[in-house]
Amino acid sequence: MEGIQATGYGSPADMDDGQLFYGIRNMTLHSLGVALLELGYWKPLDSYDLLTVRRLAASGSPLGPTYKDIIQKYLSCDFSFSNDLTKTELQRAFYSDVVCPLEGMMKKLSIS
Repeated sequence: MEGIQATGYGSPADMDDGQLFYGIRNMTLHSLGVALLELGYWKPLDSYDLLTVRRLAASGSPLGPTYKDIIQKYLSCDFSFSNDLTKTELQRAFYSDVVCPLEGMMKKLSIS
């Protein structure tokens, strides 16, 4: 199975084909999820191999269950709304389900 590469799409049609083929609902959120996964494991994911990404995301996170849930939300774009980031409902759900928990995690890690 070939991996997905962020630079591997020559046109929007290629990206759409990749999303359909691999079942990715929103490529932008998926890519952000992969980036968070890389940060959580402190290692790059060469070629964005979807199987590896999904295995790592399912296995948990060194940063805990909240971080794992956030990554899963990014990767699956499962916010109970459409996958269109221009829609206000998805933006609100994204903010409350992802941004706020990440901010909370960052506050807990702050050293004052």
